[in-house]
This record gives sequence, structure tokens and C-alpha cells, in this order.
Amino acid sequence: MQAKIIHRDEHSVSRKHFSEAARKVLYRLNSKGYIAYLAGGAVRDILLDRDPKDFDVVTEARPNQIRKVFRNSRMIGRRFRLAHIYFHDEIIECATFRRQVDEGEESSVKGGHFSRDEGMVVRDNVYGTPEEDALRRDFTVNALFYNIEDFSVIDYVDGMRDLEDRLIRSIGDPRVRYTEDPVRMIRAIRFAAKLGFSIEEETYAAIKDKCKLIANASPARMYEEVQKLFFCGNAERLFEYLEDSGLFEAIFPDIFAFVSEKKAEREWLLRVMRQLDKWRDAGKEIRPHLLFGLLFGPYIESRAGLFKGGDQFARLRNSATQTLNAMRDRVVIPKQIKYGVADIVCGQPRLSRGPKGKKAKRLVNRRGFAEAFIYFKLRSRHNGEHVSEAKQWESLLKK
Repeated sequence: MQAKIIHRDEHSVSRKHFSEAARKVLYRLNSKGYIAYLAGGAVRDILLDRDPKDFDVVTEARPNQIRKVFRNSRMIGRRFRLAHIYFHDEIIECATFRRQVDEGEESSVKGGHFSRDEGMVVRDNVYGTPEEDALRRDFTVNALFYNIEDFSVIDYVDGMRDLEDRLIRSIGDPRVRYTEDPVRMIRAIRFAAKLGFSIEEETYAAIKDKCKLIANASPARMYEEVQKLFFCGNAERLFEYLEDSGLFEAIFPDIFAFVSEKKAEREWLLRVMRQLDKWRDAGKEIRPHLLFGLLFGPYIESRAGLFKGGDQFARLRNSATQTLNAMRDRVVIPKQIKYGVADIVCGQPRLSRGPKGKKAKRLVNRRGFAEAFIYFKLRSRHNGEHVSEAKQWESLLKK
């Protein structure tokens, strides 16, 4: 495929948008005779007049060559080797151009660099050309390169057209690409929600068709991906995509069944989505146990009555433990986060009684109280219960 070269006077990307560290990496590799481009999300975001979150570099230099050029680098990765280049306050990720390996080539790839598991690519470290690297990426808007040597944008996949049309489009057959890596389905809806884009018809139809494959994704990787999803900046739109595509049911089947039966709980999740966006816009950091407490708290509370014996606190903790453990085949939630979620839910009966007695002030100063109270306050606003108690606790917090 012939690359489209968009010259400097035809695009808005400028070196002034790059961090000093990113410029250093690109210029240093060029000075050593290696082709090196800024790639992916940074190029996309600058073209959309958004601030890039981080800067990734791709190059023809092999990992051992990158290591020789940058003594301040460290090689990482099992599935494929790449370099993290360390600067004072930033890490630049630098990868070698790679290519997609066709199934017919599998037997010819030596050194254990490529294998498949139920259709998924589990190891892919075959080096390639810039064009091959662009074609193995997920979506066209993420496959644009910036060449600092001549200030051009290089486009092998019509990514500029889709960027102008505000469209998320899969590179290649989306059904094949989702089978290779089911997380690409999540990335499609996250990018669409985050950027305010639409998803190209075939790309979206394939998500609906293949959504159940998300169960094949690494549960540990899914923990990180779920957080990225709900912190994308347009969580309400994202939730609509999750529901309509079938991904919400595929990732959280028990929670899906719960909110499908109870309209008020679906409205609760929409309220949570709006609140997450408000917090993000205000620059507030939301810790994972609060996110998962808000998402799963009502379901955990509803199941607590199924546990016989013990007091309410014990039943709530048992419900939290079983609910979060049941998710581990799809999303592995770390133990400390599970404890935090359980603390949020278990704190609700005490909060519902209001700040009575001398222990109330000590309770306010306990670790984890803030998140438990946030959940309590939002729930009281949502269902109209314990409103006066929520105001009393808020008054005590201000003293």
C-alpha cells in the first residue's frame, strides 16, 4: 500500500506539541541513522487539538540497538520486547516496527516468536517495515506516523480521512482482529466515547457478533482496561455502547442481570457515569476501590440477605467477597481493592444511623471513611433515603 505523505503545510502537528523527552528520542535515533517516528495516540490527539497523554516512538532499530543508543533505557515485555526510556519526569516507550503474521506463516517463524491460542495472538515479535507496523495496529486513527526529519505525517490506512470524519474503523477484518485480541472491542468503544466519534458500521457490527470473546481476554489485563473505560471522560456514552454492543453483559453477566431487572439500578449506573465525568473534569483522582464500590455496591447489598447467620456487617462482607471473587474469570480485582470495596459496603449500616455518640468523630477520621461516605451520599440522593443522615455527616466533616 502506498503511503500518503501529508506535508507540514497540510497538517497541524508541530514539534512544539511534543515533550522535550520525545524530541530527544526521535532526534537521537535519527542521528544514529535509524528511521524513527512518533506514533499512535499522540499524533491522533495533536491533530484533534487535544493534549497527548504520552508519547510513543516506533523505529527500525532493534531492541538491543535501542538499548545501546539509550543507556537510560530498560527493556520490558514478554509478548514483545520494547524499551522504556527514562527521563527526569517522563518515560518514552520505544518499539521496533513489527508486522502481523498470517496463519500460513506460523510454521516458518523461528524462535518461538509467534503462536496462537484459540485464535488469539499470544506472542508476536516479528519485525517489519513501517507499512507493516501500521497495518498491524488496531484502528486507522491510531496508525498515523509523524516524521520529525521532514515534519510530515505518514498515513498508510486512510487514518486522516477517518479522523476528519470522526470515525473509529478497524484495520483489516474486524472479526479477525477481535478474535486475535478481544480487548480491541473495548478499545473501540473507549476511543469512540472518549473522542466523541462514531464507530464504523462493520467495526461495530463485529463487536456485537464477537462480544462473548471478551471472556478469552486476560483477566489481569481486563482490570486495567475496565478502569480506562470508565475514566475515559464520557462514561455515560460509554455505558450506552457497553449495553448496546453486548460487552457489558459479557464482562459483568451478574451485574447486567441485576440492572436489567431493576430500572432504578440502571439509573444508578448512569448517575455514577455522570459523576465520574464530573470528577475527571475537576481533576479529582478516583481510586479503584471507589470505582468498583460505586459500580457493584448495590448488587453486593442486594445479595447480602442470601447469607445466613452472623450480623449485617458479616453478611455484607461475605457478599462482597463472593461477588468480587466470582468475577475473577473475567476481571481479576486485586486483594487490596476487594478489601476497599468491602469496607465501603460494610460501612453503610453505620452511616445510615447518622453521627450519633462520641465515636462519630473518630469514625470520620478513619481510613476509608471518605469513600464510604461518598457512596452513601450519592445513594441517598439517588433513592431518597437517609437524606438527613447524609447532611448530618457532611456537617460533621466540615467542623
